[in-house]
Amino acid sequence: RDVAPSRGLGDVYKRQENDFKKSLEICKKYNGDFIVLHTNEELPGEIIDKIVLEKRIQKLVELGKEKGIKVVIENVGIGRNMLYNQDEYIELIKKYNFYSLIDVGHAIANKWDLTKIITELKENIIAYHFHNNDGERDLHNSIYNGELDYEKIIFLIKENTSEANIVLEYSAVTPKKEILETLEKLS
Repeated sequence: RDVAPSRGLGDVYKRQENDFKKSLEICKKYNGDFIVLHTNEELPGEIIDKIVLEKRIQKLVELGKEKGIKVVIENVGIGRNMLYNQDEYIELIKKYNFYSLIDVGHAIANKWDLTKIITELKENIIAYHFHNNDGERDLHNSIYNGELDYEKIIFLIKENTSEANIVLEYSAVTPKKEILETLEKLS
């Protein structure tokens, strides 16, 4: 039986790097301020070596700097899909002075302490993804439909990172009325 030669991980990463470069070009062309980078894009069967991963992240951040685009590291993953827990994420951002995007919904589902995250990373946070959930699943509910008291978080954000971007990251089935109500309340 013939077996096709396996493509090495180097090929996969080279393609990913090329896709990232294309994304940076698009971001630059349309005057984007930053591009979001996930840390948990796991390859099938690969054991993630965080030292290797951090070198890859550094390389992508440098590619962004060369194009004048900020690369922001999002706190991604829920449960087993999360490579960096709360303290590791804080350490990663501080160690390399990376820009940070806090996905509040991910933090809720992972039982992270948002007060600690925001106050410890306030110099690095440049954006937030706002959505809510049941405290376990990444549901992308409106900020007023879930476990988290967003009034408290909004106050904390205004107090510590008032210049940060806020992106509503609601489910595609969220009624338009809810989205408009949220935008009105955040204004």
